[in-house]
Amino acid sequence: MYREFEYLTPTSWEEAAASLEDGTSAVLAGGTDLLTRVNARLRPQPDRLVSLRGLPAVAAVSHAGAELVVEARALLDQVVLAEAVKTNFAALAEACAHIGSPQTRNRATLVGNLCSASSAADACPASLCFSPLVRVQTESGLRELPLSELFAGPRQTSLGPKELVREVVFPQPPPRTGSAYRRVGSREVCDCATVVVAVALSLDEAGGIAQAAIGLGSVAPTPIRATEAEELLLGKVLDADLAAQAAEVAARATAPITDIRGSADYRREVVQSVLPAVLRTAHCRARGACS
Repeated sequence: MYREFEYLTPTSWEEAAASLEDGTSAVLAGGTDLLTRVNARLRPQPDRLVSLRGLPAVAAVSHAGAELVVEARALLDQVVLAEAVKTNFAALAEACAHIGSPQTRNRATLVGNLCSASSAADACPASLCFSPLVRVQTESGLRELPLSELFAGPRQTSLGPKELVREVVFPQPPPRTGSAYRRVGSREVCDCATVVVAVALSLDEAGGIAQAAIGLGSVAPTPIRATEAEELLLGKVLDADLAAQAAEVAARATAPITDIRGSADYRREVVQSVLPAVLRTAHCRARGACS
């Protein structure tokens, strides 16, 4: 038996925000996550769907000067194929390319993946590595917040009852920046990851690490940054010992659960064993020595 919904197609962003009712409404963009949860009777169940299809069309993925803007309706495949993303945000392109199937990626959106607020959402750790801003549409205008502040808990965002994400803005990484992504799970795609690891490194002219970001998924109630491990890397030249030390610190910072995909101890071990390789790949790309 299918449930009946009130289906709204607002024609402005302000109208879309005003159409949302606390606890009973859901935003419909791609719908790949939302409708799966509805069909599985997972709570909360919305009574009203607010579609974004009627809103004015804009460039889904745009890159100008100092920022990359990904609009709420930008499909995952559009992100994957955008040259600016592949060139400057490799970890994000790789993460989006591993979400679901080709059919899913031609329907699902990056913003939807982020707003699922799932610890296992593939795009969240990679996005966190680039410290983007989230532009939130309210009834009266726009407000901004760091992506890290969007995640309030397992599948919970900090959005208010009449707010929705309009776009995500990624600042242009500094020169000599490289990034990389890896997921570990029972299957390469079409399944929730057991652990997600993403890294972005920026090097100074001498080859030392000037900026470091390590994003982790499926190892805490929300996607997280391993800030202590990042600080350990700063000002140093990456080698095997440093990568191993950073991985150990990052693993200690996690708070995973035990479920059907893996135990808490296994997830920590995966972080410790996989992170050095992801660091090396990001470092290699930052030096321009590999693709």
